[in-house]
Amino acid sequence: MVVLAGPDGYLLVDHPEPAANPAIQKALDGMEKRPVRFLLNTHWHYDHVGG
Repeated sequence: MVVLAGPDGYLLVDHPEPAANPAIQKALDGMEKRPVRFLLNTHWHYDHVGG
């Protein structure tokens, strides 16, 4: 997954499967507090859209 920061919030690219949610939340908690504004899936495979 890639996280891009913009002035109004974050763009998350290819959120992985749900098992990764705790690690992703921990990483986001360590970043500047901004809302997630967009999720971008590059293709339909489960490991890119499962979260």
